[in-house]
Amino acid sequence: MTLPEFAVELARTRLSKRHFDRAAVHATIYDPEAAVDVGFLNRVVEADRIEDEALQAAIRLGALPQPAFCNNKRLANAPLLGEAVASFEARLRRQLGS
Repeated sequence: MTLPEFAVELARTRLSKRHFDRAAVHATIYDPEAAVDVGFLNRVVEADRIEDEALQAAIRLGALPQPAFCNNKRLANAPLLGEAVASFEARLRRQLGS
């Protein structure tokens, strides 16, 4: 399957350079631990710990200084978001024939 442009750009920004081609072009499948190394996941937790880990992460992120956290996250992701919006708009124009 051909990946949408935004998915390729997301992979390019998220995955390690040494795994990008294998994942995006060769469709390599990774087990959870390898997916952390590649960049698909931040970490792996046991299924019975997911809710507690998510809550702890939310508390930790919620305690970060605002608006600095929000602004830094927006700035860090702006290029990818711009690419995604442009890709969606181009695809919509193609589908609408305009």
